[in-house]
Amino acid sequence: MADKVGERRLAIRHEGQRMFDWMAFVLEYEGAVPYQVGSPMHLASPHVADAYATAARWIRNVRIEREIELEIPVETLVFQDKDDREIRIEYRHLWSEAHLVVDGELTERFSQRDFNHLNAVVRELADNFYADRNLWRARM
Repeated sequence: MADKVGERRLAIRHEGQRMFDWMAFVLEYEGAVPYQVGSPMHLASPHVADAYATAARWIRNVRIEREIELEIPVETLVFQDKDDREIRIEYRHLWSEAHLVVDGELTERFSQRDFNHLNAVVRELADNFYADRNLWRARM
């Protein structure tokens, strides 16, 4: 996707063999980035980066932990909430739902794509004022 940091798009130039020669030059000059889950700074789930940005608005010191569970990459947002509990929001690669785990106990499942819900959950965990008044949570 073009909206990800550090990515550029190049229009294909030329036709036929000249096009392939041009592509070979670009790949040799720019280098290719192989898909390799677990490599440094690589996220398997496209939703984790957006989830991190959402959580980081409300919580300081959010970190991402990565592990392989039954050959499936699991990327987890980890932070302490306002009550000093360990919060883990787990994203399993190719699953549709995220898991909210509070002090080791699964408390909620929600769509990995539902950033409005994620925002509401994190905001509630971060701020006492919104714990009772959060409009997103009240709609559920």
